[in-house]
Amino acid sequence: MSIAEYNLLSDIQYWHESSQGHMEMAMVFLQHGMHEECFSFTGMAVEAMLRAFYIKFTGQLVHAQPSYEILIKTLRSCCEVDLDTELFLIAVLFLSRNYDSLILNSPIEEHIRKILIKTDRILHHLSTKVVEDAGALYRYVLVRI
Repeated sequence: MSIAEYNLLSDIQYWHESSQGHMEMAMVFLQHGMHEECFSFTGMAVEAMLRAFYIKFTGQLVHAQPSYEILIKTLRSCCEVDLDTELFLIAVLFLSRNYDSLILNSPIEEHIRKILIKTDRILHHLSTKVVEDAGALYRYVLVRI
């Protein structure tokens, strides 16, 4: 394995593990009724997994602030998402960046949980494409329904 390949694998692992950690933090914030922070970490989890996916399938490192369009386009080009999932991911990313200007009344916890469940499922699915070791796969942070 060359140094370049090792660096790419290290970055994939870093972003993949970051996605897991961010979703676990989102759950902590949800349990404490901190919805804005929950959405912020959910968005960071999605972005981290998209970065890992991008590196895995393009063989290139991601710029410091890549556009979400580029990351989502990579998913689309690999036929890994349908339109519903693509729009959902875009909405989560947008909401996580603009929560305070978009949300006037705090959503009820049940609705947030539904968003987290869907995000959890998507992250697990993408994880199966990003890592080869079954023991390193993204672990659901919510009970799988």
